[in-house]
This record gives sequence, structure tokens and C-alpha cells, in this order.
Amino acid sequence: MIRKYILASVTKFGDDPSIIEVYDRILWGILMYGGAHIKTLWFFKMLRDYYDTKLNLSPFDLKNEPIKQFDEDLLRSSNALPIVEQIYYLKENIKAVDMWDQRHGSSFLIPQILVDVDDNNFGKAILMDEFFDENNPYGNNKGFVIGTAQRASRKLRGHMKLHQKIVRFQLDKSSEWIYLWTKAYCDHQSHDVPLPIQQFLGLCAE
Repeated sequence: MIRKYILASVTKFGDDPSIIEVYDRILWGILMYGGAHIKTLWFFKMLRDYYDTKLNLSPFDLKNEPIKQFDEDLLRSSNALPIVEQIYYLKENIKAVDMWDQRHGSSFLIPQILVDVDDNNFGKAILMDEFFDENNPYGNNKGFVIGTAQRASRKLRGHMKLHQKIVRFQLDKSSEWIYLWTKAYCDHQSHDVPLPIQQFLGLCAE
């Protein structure tokens, strides 16, 4: 799903208001995927903000109405935006050398996200403490399913020691999404990646 939306995002013109919805879906997909590197979410949140600002500063009225941030009807979650914003603004405070270093383990992997759905099929996203290995069953000893809402907290870095192969897989998948956007953009657009995005790409590569 995430790959399809990434490819869809680069085929749209920057003044197409629907591009914001596509980036919302990418961010939602990254959240629900669980375990993506924090800088991957930073990158796609930056893209979403970049195009939203571009639309708002346009001399023409390109939007029939203001675009909602993380439209609740679209994503069926009342608090997806606050979680994304929390993770995004960590970039102002996290100072680490080579955050892509596998030796950091799960420290910079986004924790697991669950959605608690009510009787109206409307959900509330719950950010767990850790990123869990989905290749293993969730036994009651992990306390993952039972009492989820009570056990959940808003810590933004996992501390569970994952097998290094799992960490490597998550890092590779996360960097692949950034690379996919960059390559697809250059293939489909008639100009280079805009300078602000290039500069942020440099930050995300560190």
C-alpha cells in the first residue's frame, strides 16, 4: 500500500490539492506498518508540509476549501495527527550520530501502533512502548492484546531488544521508501527535486 501511494504522490503536480490526501495516506500507512525508522516518517511529513505550504501560498485559489490535516473521516482515527506531530518534532531534540546505525537497535524505530475501534467503526490510534516482532505470536506474557489501552503510553522510542536481522530489515525497508520517492520523482517530473526537499534529504541520510 505504501509503495503505491508513494508512486502516486510523484505523478501528481505540486498544485494539485489531492496530493495532500496522498501524503496523509502515506503517513497513516507508515504508522500502521510499525517499526519504520523515525527519519522516514520525518521525510514524508516534511513533504506533506512542503506541498501544503505551496498550495496555501499560491496566488490562485487552488483549493475549494481548506484541506484538513489528517481528515478524520479519511483515516478513521481521531488522533493520528498528534502522534505524527509528536514524532516529527523529535527532530528538534534528538542529537545522534548516524541514526541509521544498526547498533542502535530499535531506538529509532517507530513503536507499534494499534487502533482501538468503537461501535461506530471509528478508531483511536494507540502508540505502544515498543516495536514488536510480528513474526512471533503475541502471547499473553507480552501483555500486548489484553489491556492494551491501559498499558499503552506515548513514549516515542522502543527499547525492546530485537534480533539484528529484524532491525536490519526495518532499516532497509524504511530507507527503500525514501529512495523510491526520490527515484520516482526524478523519473516522472521534468525538473530536479526542489532544493528544500534536497536539504531535508541530506538530514534524513545522516
